[in-house]
Amino acid sequence: MKVINVKFVRLRDVTLDRLPQSVGIYVLWSGKSVVRPAYMGEGIVLKRLANHSDILSQPLEGVIAILGDDSPKTKRDAEMVEAVLLWIAREVDRLPTKNYNEGKWSRVKKVFRGHGTLRINITGFDPLLDPRKPAMNKKKTISLSLDSDGDTVIDHPWKTRSI
Repeated sequence: MKVINVKFVRLRDVTLDRLPQSVGIYVLWSGKSVVRPAYMGEGIVLKRLANHSDILSQPLEGVIAILGDDSPKTKRDAEMVEAVLLWIAREVDRLPTKNYNEGKWSRVKKVFRGHGTLRINITGFDPLLDPRKPAMNKKKTISLSLDSDGDTVIDHPWKTRSI
């Protein structure tokens, strides 16, 4: 089993000195949005955030999880977390309004061959909720594996949003 631990903090609580070579996952909320985020991404955070200035409106809110310094392993982990969160966001009707791809799902599939199961533990702020809400009081765990037919099974704690 491969386990990735992710702690989301509010973007406004992160100091700039942590960002230059930090790889992470971020969820941006722009304008007055409270239902769906504007964008979810991963990568070297400082570079990536600068790329999104033209698609976001003020006031900008968000959450970020720093996984570590720029390395191939950290980049792969960030890509997997982003792909899984985008999949869940689509399933529960919280897909970011400015995302046009599904992330790098191939990274997740490689984990199944080597580890069988992928578990992602999320603490801090819920990445699929408005970041102005309070932090979670317990972790959320996502488990992914393959069933006997080779189909991906995802177990997660989010419920489908009612309209």
